[in-house]
Amino acid sequence: MITMLNRLMTSRRVRGFLLTVLILSALVAVLSVAVPLNRKKEAIQTLGSQSVSETTSLALSLEYYNGLRLQALIDYPDETVFYQNLCGFLAQAKERLVYKRQEYDRAYLLYRGTDGTISYLADADYSKERQPGTDYQQITSAYDQERYTRRCRSILSEQFAGRRKADYVPEILDGSYITTYLPLEDAQGEVVAVLGVDAKLKYSDFTQYGPIDFERTTTVSAIVFVVSLVLFVLCMDKGLSEEEKENRWRKRRGLPPKPVKRDNIVVDTLDDIDPNDYL
Repeated sequence: MITMLNRLMTSRRVRGFLLTVLILSALVAVLSVAVPLNRKKEAIQTLGSQSVSETTSLALSLEYYNGLRLQALIDYPDETVFYQNLCGFLAQAKERLVYKRQEYDRAYLLYRGTDGTISYLADADYSKERQPGTDYQQITSAYDQERYTRRCRSILSEQFAGRRKADYVPEILDGSYITTYLPLEDAQGEVVAVLGVDAKLKYSDFTQYGPIDFERTTTVSAIVFVVSLVLFVLCMDKGLSEEEKENRWRKRRGLPPKPVKRDNIVVDTLDDIDPNDYL
């Protein structure tokens, strides 16, 4: 039994087979990680493009609420009739977007105060019966929730400065949402407010594709890779003679190799070695 095992471990076919398994398992592991990431990237890009397009259409519908009216609300922030109508319009627009795509979660307007703070101007979730701060964000409340990243606020700063057009930020709120921002300008081309829309990805788990579970495939292929690697190293080491193993050990420690017997003749390997290698 031991003799057969030794033959198998020193067989070139076995080593070739293990090397093939090693390469294939590594390839499968890489693909099992890359495919879900690529699927998520494509889904984000598709939703981002759709969101920018539909947010642009929504902004055109906001022309009735022109820059002068929005500026007046910014100068005198209060839950006036105009504010309520504006929130109601955003709520209806969000409902239409949800009916079309079933992906949109929030719609709101933002403005920047004289001190540079970005705050809410209107929220589609507003209602007199709802609790501010919990069910909706009331006017003048700061736009600083944890769900919005530093990149969100960076894009908003550029948009309020007039240096950036419509854009979206992927992977907010545990990576399953994107946020789209579109600046609203007055007649002079100055940015008065920014329209924000949060959209949710249809799928949050991209590791499942039909019957294929990429997460499980990654785990299995990683285990196969480790096992085949260990067996391959053992087989390679088993194929060496004791003298070769000792010389490999001596070389790693900077020692000269030991003379090796070849066809019952002692060969001094130092004859073929440059002494400078061991200086």
